Amino acid sequence: MRYKVRFEGIVQGVGFRYEVYQIATQLKLTGWVRNEMDGSVLCEVQGTNKKIEYLINHLYQVPRFQIDSVIKEEIPIKNESSFRMAN
Repeated sequence: MRYKVRFEGIVQGVGFRYEVYQIATQLKLTGWVRNEMDGSVLCEVQGTNKKIEYLINHLYQVPRFQIDSVIKEEIPIKNESSFRMAN
C-alpha cells in the first residue's frame, strides 16, 4: 500500500520530519517526507498497512508534536528502495 499523508498542527520546527524518517527507516518503509508552506508536513509512505498505522500512531505519542489532523489518501505504488527527507 502507498499513502499520501498530510499532518496538520504543531509539526514544523519540532523534529517531526526527522522522527518520521527515523521510524519509517526502522520499519523499512519507502517514500519521503517534507514541510509544506502552509505549516503542515506531507509524506508519501509505502509498505504494509500495519507498519504505516504503527508509524502514524507512534507520531501521536511524541509529546513535542501536536497533531490536529491527519489526511490519508491511498495513491499508486511506486518503485523505490528507501525513505528520504525531501525539500
